[in-house]
Amino acid sequence: MPFIIGPLEAILFLITLLIVIAPVIFIVFIVVWLSSRSKKTNKSAIDLAKERYAKGEISKDEFEEIKSNLAEQ
Repeated sequence: MPFIIGPLEAILFLITLLIVIAPVIFIVFIVVWLSSRSKKTNKSAIDLAKERYAKGEISKDEFEEIKSNLAEQ
């Protein structure tokens, strides 16, 4: 005798499946998002200073001061 699934059982199966799989997908999404986010912040201090100078956030004197301070370290 074949196993026949009615509509209610199919809906309950899908809901159960979503309850089990949704947290796994969520955790994978969070891990991928956090790892890609951390890659963007791995710039050196001089690179950040160069970017800020290029954007006009700091003056040339401030950039030179940052550069000399970093060279001393």
